[in-house]
Amino acid sequence: MLASLGLIGLGNIHEMNTLKTILGSLINLVAAAWFAWANLVDWPKAGVMLVGALAGYFLGSHFSQRIPQKRVRQMITAIGLSLSVMIFTNSLFIKTRDPVEELAAGRRLREPRKRSSTYDQGLPFYAGGLA
Repeated sequence: MLASLGLIGLGNIHEMNTLKTILGSLINLVAAAWFAWANLVDWPKAGVMLVGALAGYFLGSHFSQRIPQKRVRQMITAIGLSLSVMIFTNSLFIKTRDPVEELAAGRRLREPRKRSSTYDQGLPFYAGGLA
């Protein structure tokens, strides 16, 4: 998202980071509303995550303003590059199951779940997976 904001002409990394945080919060709000509406939220765990997310937002914005823009850009680049290298090397060396081959061999991808709770109600595309 920071790269996209830079491409549209924003130059101040602190302003870009603030806008990224606001946009990310709105995206998460829409997702949270959807999950709550679909009755897919474990509220005690969601409360703990909410406290951690709010602490991260406030502490991150507080400390990122104290770091020079050049250093913030270097850290963002280093983290992005590290994650890209890690994902690339994992894709080369870690064998994953091909779902098409598994189904062609007559094996199930996973065991179907029981539809006994409200967790699965109204979500036929999710419940049970491919069986």
